[in-house]
Amino acid sequence: MNKIIGILGLVTFVLCGTFCTSKKVVKLNSEVDISPVLGKWELQAIKLSPQDEIIIPTKAYWVNFSMDTYEAYQEEIFAFKKEANTCRSQFKLLKNKKIEIKAPFACTKMCCDRDISDQLTYGDVTNYSIQNNKLTLIAPNRKFEFIKTEKTNK
Repeated sequence: MNKIIGILGLVTFVLCGTFCTSKKVVKLNSEVDISPVLGKWELQAIKLSPQDEIIIPTKAYWVNFSMDTYEAYQEEIFAFKKEANTCRSQFKLLKNKKIEIKAPFACTKMCCDRDISDQLTYGDVTNYSIQNNKLTLIAPNRKFEFIKTEKTNK
C-alpha cells in the first residue's frame, strides 16, 4: 500500500512539474488568450478625436488587467487609478482585438478626483491593440495609450 501511495505521489509530482511550469494560454471567460494584456500599464496619453487634442498626464495613472481565482471560479479583473481613487470592474477579450470592459465600476471614495480623472472612463472602450510594450484602448472619440510597467504571473 505504501508503494502505491509513493508511486501516485511521484506521478503527481512529475505531472505537476511538467504541466504547472509550462507556459499557460489563459482564456477563461474571454474568447482569446488574455496573457498579453495581463499586468500593470501606465497611461502615457489620451488622444481625443475629432478635435485632435492630446492630453498628457502629469500624474501617475494606470490600468491593471489581472485574474482572481476562487475555489471553482476565475474572474478577469480590470482596475484603474484615478487621481485619488481606484476603480475595479471585469473585462473580456473577444476575437478581432475587441474588448468589453464592464460598467459600472466599483470605486473607492477616499477623496475627490480632479485633474484628468473625468476623462478616465473606460466603459465605452471597444477595441485594443498591443505592440511591444504599448497598449492602446480605443473608444469612439478617444484613444488611451499605455506603457507596460509590471508583468503578472497569473
